[in-house]
Amino acid sequence: MECIITSEKEISSVLHKMRIGFEKSGNKYTIDDCVEIYKLKLLAAKMLGKKNFSIDFEYSFDDFMKRVDRILIMKTGLTHSDFEDYDWMAEYESDCNPRDSVSEFLLQLEESF
Repeated sequence: MECIITSEKEISSVLHKMRIGFEKSGNKYTIDDCVEIYKLKLLAAKMLGKKNFSIDFEYSFDDFMKRVDRILIMKTGLTHSDFEDYDWMAEYESDCNPRDSVSEFLLQLEESF
């Protein structure tokens, strides 16, 4: 995921409070790749209406699935491809964060046994 924030106002303290990692160069903030998408949406909402502020990010389905797999590996030792089909695309398109999507998937899997 690529995310760059441009802000004339110093926003380092806001990013730190939200536990968002970043690198700063002038008025541009490059956000760490591991930041959850919902945090970026919260940041955008918090900064809504501020002058000289923009947030641009690209969050692909591949990015979403990489995070899903990291969480699944931590919880089960397996990736999504080791399980039966699940509609991960629907989770992605509904803006669910990967952690909630994996929790829902594992709950449904558990209920099926």
